[in-house]
Amino acid sequence: MNLEHGWLRKELFQKPVHFYWEFNYEQLFLKLAIDQTNPLTKEELTHLRNEITQICRDASEKRKKQGPTRNTNGAFVSLYKWEFDFVKEDFADIMKETDHIIDVVYGEIGKW
Repeated sequence: MNLEHGWLRKELFQKPVHFYWEFNYEQLFLKLAIDQTNPLTKEELTHLRNEITQICRDASEKRKKQGPTRNTNGAFVSLYKWEFDFVKEDFADIMKETDHIIDVVYGEIGKW
């Protein structure tokens, strides 16, 4: 897995946020750290989720188990997840797909 990107700092709606990745069991999550001194509103977060969903779907069209996460608020918010099966899938293939997803999604977010 290519971690050279690290956390990606962006300003959305004139508010600082950080995008980052997390593997939780067999799920890869795209997450958002929100500055609590100037947090995103529920409407801004909903708009962001809609934008992210399209980018993430395009990043891995063949992955059947993927989708946006529940619409929650907080300091650390999951935006999108991909499910893998570490028993049935080849680990090297999982890591290649993970690298591809990260490269595509960060590439698109980086254009904002």
